[in-house]
Amino acid sequence: MVKRSPDIMDGIARTIVPSLLNMNGKKRKKVFYDLLAIFLMTILPFILLPYSLAITKGPSSMFEDHNADSFYGSNSTQDLYMLSHQIHFTMLLLNVSACIGLFAGSAANAIPVFKISPIYAIMSPLGATFLLVAYITRILSLTIRPNKLGFIVWRQKIFAFNGEQDNPRFTLILKMF
Repeated sequence: MVKRSPDIMDGIARTIVPSLLNMNGKKRKKVFYDLLAIFLMTILPFILLPYSLAITKGPSSMFEDHNADSFYGSNSTQDLYMLSHQIHFTMLLLNVSACIGLFAGSAANAIPVFKISPIYAIMSPLGATFLLVAYITRILSLTIRPNKLGFIVWRQKIFAFNGEQDNPRFTLILKMF
C-alpha cells in the first residue's frame, strides 16, 4: 500500500520509464495501450452511466409506448422501436454491471490486501481518475523532457538516468540500508 504521493509517482515511473526509453516503437506503444486500458476499464463506465440512464426507459414504459405505437405504425416500425429499447436497456445493464463489478472488486480487495473498510470502495472512481491523471502527467513529463528525469527510488536503491539518446539506461547511484 502506498502511503505517500511521491511513492505513487516513483512506482508509475518504474513501470513507464523502461518502455518509454526503449528506442523501438513496440514497447513505447504498450505504454499508451496501458493508459487506454486504464481509462476504458475504470473511468469510462462511470462516464457513460448518466448517458445510459438518460436514454433508457424502464421496462413498463417501454411496453406502454409500444402499445401506443401499434395503432400508428407498421410491424417493421414496431420491431425497430422495440429493438432500440432493448439495445438501450442492454447497454444500461452492462454499464451498471461494470460499475458494480468495479465497486465489488475494490471492496473485496480492501479487507485482505489493504486492511481497510470496504466502504472506501465508493471512492474507487476518484482513485481511478487520480491514477489516470498521474499516468498522463508522468508520460508527458518523460516524453517532453526525458533528460530531466532525475532519480527513481526502488527497493531502497536510488537510480539515475544517464540522459544519452543512443544508449539510455539507469545506473545505481546509492544503496540505502
